[in-house]
Amino acid sequence: MSQTTLLGTPETRAQLADLQSKLEDRKSTVNFARSALGMMLAVIAGGTAGKLFWDAKDFPYAGIAAGVVAFGLALFSVINYGVGRKHLRIELQLFAALKELRHALRLDDPLALLPLVQ
Repeated sequence: MSQTTLLGTPETRAQLADLQSKLEDRKSTVNFARSALGMMLAVIAGGTAGKLFWDAKDFPYAGIAAGVVAFGLALFSVINYGVGRKHLRIELQLFAALKELRHALRLDDPLALLPLVQ
């Protein structure tokens, strides 16, 4: 038989700790940062490729190489953005469950934490 305390049963406390540990590692933030950095570098590489194409006297080998790098960086950025959105969707679901559990345990209610006056 589980003992109920001010912070709920041991099962709800374990569930709270589990949700908090899952949410402390924000994978979506890392993926969004990689996406932004990759897109910024892709724009710079694309500009470099255009300049190398424009200034080429013979066949623009360097411009093609820079264009391939720009395309690769843009692809890297789009993939990381998609992965970040997937992680964000999961994190938002976990956060909603955490908020619901905190509300059920009355952790955000300051009156529940005050001593009772008799």
